[in-house]
Amino acid sequence: MDRDEAYKLLGLYVGATNEQIQSKFDSMNAELRAQLAAGTSLAGNDVQAKLDQLGLAYHTAMSDDNSAASLISPATRVIEPPAPPAPAKGKRGSLVVLFMAVTMVLIASTSFGGIWYLDNQRDIKQAKREQAGAHAAQDAWEKYRAAQGLPQTTDGLRADEALALAERTLDEGYAEEAGEDFKTVQELYITTLKAENARLATAWDTEVVTIWKQRLKDRFPFNRDSETDVDMGDVNALFQPRNGAVWRISASYDALGDITIMDRQYATVPAKLRETVESAKVIRDALYAEDATTVDVPFSIKLIGKIPLLVIELDTGGATVSTRDENFTLARWTLKQSGARLAPKKVGDRPSKQPEIDFSESSWGLLHLLSYGDYKGEVDGSHLWNFEVTGEGTRGRTLEGDVRIQLLGKNNPFDFATYSGFSAE
Repeated sequence: MDRDEAYKLLGLYVGATNEQIQSKFDSMNAELRAQLAAGTSLAGNDVQAKLDQLGLAYHTAMSDDNSAASLISPATRVIEPPAPPAPAKGKRGSLVVLFMAVTMVLIASTSFGGIWYLDNQRDIKQAKREQAGAHAAQDAWEKYRAAQGLPQTTDGLRADEALALAERTLDEGYAEEAGEDFKTVQELYITTLKAENARLATAWDTEVVTIWKQRLKDRFPFNRDSETDVDMGDVNALFQPRNGAVWRISASYDALGDITIMDRQYATVPAKLRETVESAKVIRDALYAEDATTVDVPFSIKLIGKIPLLVIELDTGGATVSTRDENFTLARWTLKQSGARLAPKKVGDRPSKQPEIDFSESSWGLLHLLSYGDYKGEVDGSHLWNFEVTGEGTRGRTLEGDVRIQLLGKNNPFDFATYSGFSAE
């Protein structure tokens, strides 16, 4: 083999470097040996011939002085024995292969079925846990709603419908989907409780705080110096024992605070609510008999004059009291008997220059009248006021005396501190 044929067989140009020749030889030699290892006896002889030619070309390119005979390197000469013939596949061999295939399919199917069964059992257990949580949430909402006498809300209806759907999904065998649906049901009942909390916050603001600011705070008797009376209807709206907004809304907050879903409670009580409730109790207990719908204060009153010849009469609470009376007189402050009038007279009912104090048309008449005096507190089992009113003109005389009142309750509705201590802010 001459030099040109050698370079052509190697796929190189004449004059290539030894490194290029070596690299090309190594690549082609490896490829042919791979073919030789994989082929039959007949193919192997052909590949061996190519290996011989490659060896000649390599040595010719690397050294032009070597003879062709010496260029067949023992390193490139590989004589492979004939490959043994492949065994024939008879009927028995085919059955064995088929049996093995069927066995593998059965094993795979059994494994898949077992995994599916375990996963399904896990999903059912999880769905049952979520189902119990959903029913607990429903029970909590229904307990609150029943205690408060509330109709079902839109959010509550939506949660009930979602619960019914989740139950059907579980009955149909879709445990994983049912578990997610039961979680959604719990979230819907939580939304229902949050909506109720928001409703209570709005009610407290509009029915208590706003009424206090706009209709009570700057009026008599909450503001002692005001010339405008608080309307008794507004007082009833807040403090009436049975349906007053203060008790009704605070009781709803207490009931909502007792409800938990997923170990959480969802009542957010306004910052001043507890303080407001406590001060409101003082007014409630002072103005109302048990379960009264409006003001109802039974009391006994006695009037003591300090001018011997001057007779003073006091009309209030459906009774007339005179400085001539030695004993206490029973009276009752109600909405129809709420005014008060203090009238000084001389013996024989002759006219007097002492001033008359008249609050006959006021719902807070006696409280207005007592504002002319100084409250001395409870003395000898009765509440004591000293009053002193000076008449008009140069000959006007000072009207002096004491008013004593005995009460059945412990809170005094005629003490301005009862009202000044209240605030809803």
